[in-house]
Order: sequence, then C-alpha cells, then structure tokens
Amino acid sequence: MSKRLKTALNQGYSSVKEYLDALAVKAGYKNNYDREKARILAKGYSTEQEYFDALAVKAGYKDNSDRKNALILAKGYSSVQEYNNARAVKAGYKDNSDRDKARILAAGYSSLQEYKNARAVKAGYKNEGERDTARILARGYSSVQEYRDAMAVKAGYKNGSEREIARILAAGYSSLQEYANACAIKAGFANYTERRNANHPYKKYRKTYCENIDGRLGFKCTSTITIPAMLQVDHINGIPNDNREKNLQTLCACCHIHKTHAKKDYTTPGRKQLKAAAKSKKEAEPIKKSVSKTVKKSTVKPIAKTVSKPVKKPIVKSVKKPTVKSVNKPTSKTVKKPIVKTTSKTVSKSVTKPTTKSNTKSVTKPSNRSVKPNTKASSK
Repeated sequence: MSKRLKTALNQGYSSVKEYLDALAVKAGYKNNYDREKARILAKGYSTEQEYFDALAVKAGYKDNSDRKNALILAKGYSSVQEYNNARAVKAGYKDNSDRDKARILAAGYSSLQEYKNARAVKAGYKNEGERDTARILARGYSSVQEYRDAMAVKAGYKNGSEREIARILAAGYSSLQEYANACAIKAGFANYTERRNANHPYKKYRKTYCENIDGRLGFKCTSTITIPAMLQVDHINGIPNDNREKNLQTLCACCHIHKTHAKKDYTTPGRKQLKAAAKSKKEAEPIKKSVSKTVKKSTVKPIAKTVSKPVKKPIVKSVKKPTVKSVNKPTSKTVKKPIVKTTSKTVSKSVTKPTTKSNTKSVTKPSNRSVKPNTKASSK
C-alpha cells in the first residue's frame, strides 16, 4: 500500500482520486484534473501531452509512450496490454477491460463511450473523438491515420491496418468481421451493422421487414428479405432532413425505388441542397489541391515541350543540312566542271584549230619564203 493511499484511508476517503479531488477543491479548483492542467499551463506547456513528452525527453527517451514502454519491458512484460491485464488480475478482475467497466459503472456511466465523452467535455472538447484529434495534431501529425501508421511502424508493422489485423488474430478471431460482430454482441447489439446504425439519425429506426406488406403504396410487397441490406429507410414526405420517427418507414429496395419515382421524391425541397452541401464539404479542399496541381502542370510542362521541340530540332535540320548541300556540292558541279568543259572544248575547237590553220597557211608560209631569199642574197 502506498503512502498516499494510507493517508487517504486515514482521512476517511475511499480512494486516492477522491482524496486528491478534495484537496483540489480546497485549493479552488473543480477537481484534481483541473488542478494538474493549471500547473502544466503555468509551466509554459500548452497541453498535457507536451508536458509529459518534455519530461520523457529530459529522461533520455523519445516521448512519453517510449518511456512507458521501456518501464513495462523493464518489469518483464512484453506489451502494455499484458501489463494492464496483470494489474487487473491482481486487483481481482478478469482483465483490464473488466476493470475499466467496473470503474465506469461505479462512476455512474452506462458505457465506456459515455465515460470518455464526459471526460472530453470536462476538458473543453465536444467529445472523445475531437479530443483525440487535438492530441494527435499537437504531436505534429496531420491526421489520425498518419498517427496510427507511425505508431504501427514503431511497433514493427507496415501500417496501422496490419497492426489491427495482428491484434485481432492474436485475440483468437479469424477475421475483422468476426471481431466486429463479437464486440457488437458484447455491447448488446445483434451484429456490427445494428451497432453502427444505432448512432445514425434515421437508420436506427429501420425494421426487419418491408412495411409495404400492408399495401400502403398501392400494392403488397412480395419480395423475400434474405439479408438486412435489402431493407432501406424511406422518408414519407420526401424531405431527407426530416428524421422524425413518424416520417420514417422501412421499405425494400424495389418498393423504395417505386415510391421515389411514383411520388417524385427526387424533386422535394431540400434534397438538392443537402447533396450540394455534402459535396461542397467533401470536395472543397481536394478541389483546391487538384486545381493548384493542374495549374502547375498546364502552365509549366506543356510550354516546355512545345517550345523545346519546334525550336531546337527544326533549326538544326534547316540550317546545317541545306547549307552543306547547297554550298559545297552545287558549287563544285556548276563552277568547276562546266567551266572547264566549256572553255576547253569550245576554245580549243573554235579558236586554236581555225587560227592555226588560217595562220599557218596565210602567214607562216609566205614569211618563210620571203625570208629565205633574203638570206641567200645577203650571203652572196
């Protein structure tokens, strides 16, 4: 027994938590949780997780979860679940989940989800889901899926889904569907779909048969329902956001389609507005991302392709090849060969031969004859 528990029992308190809450109320706080939160904010930290992570880093660990895992392994346990189950068995419970249920019922809550939501509301959040997302974002992750994948990778798995499958198989279940149905049965539902529909605004009123068997649509339904998915919830007045129980009826798929087209429910007010609002919420951020990507691709890449191809390749072909052919080869043929042939043949035939003949006959012979007599006369 710890010293704090001894002091709490000596002063008339049933548990340490009750004792600490009483001390916090005396100090002017609502409870011990509010007091601890004020202490953490006074030290300059924004959240509890940031404070505990800082303490773990000072102790030489990566974060608080790493510190907890190291302490559990040092005690000889292989996982956090095994450690929590061992503590629950020592306290007289079957396992940790049985212990949590007993604590929740003792606190006046009907279920674990109600207890978690109440704790989140006390901390200033709407529900437990919003609180979890705030914790995950405070750790630097962008989404819950990214956080789960990171935790699974640290544990030696590829991603979060592989880790969940390993847990389910280790618990003795053959598939995820079997595990989900078993959890739903423990929670008091027939199966997982009934549990999921219990929180839906109008699917929770779905019955196990088609209500058109009484002929309310002008004919009696004769279809046999083999699976629950064949049944659908229809709004009688056609307004999709009117989820009053009086305005809802269960119909099979065939009767639902007939009623929609016969009564023209697709033209009722509010139907198009709800669809447009749902699409705008889901597609607002993805559209911005896709537009930015398409603008970048359409402005940068097409220009680079259209400029580089027509400028580089055509210029190379039109400059290099035509110049080589038009300058070197044509000049050699037109200048060298034709000039040589025309000058040599035409000149030699027309000039040399006629001139030689005309000159030799008319000039050279008379000159020789005229010269010789002179030489003879002079010599005599």
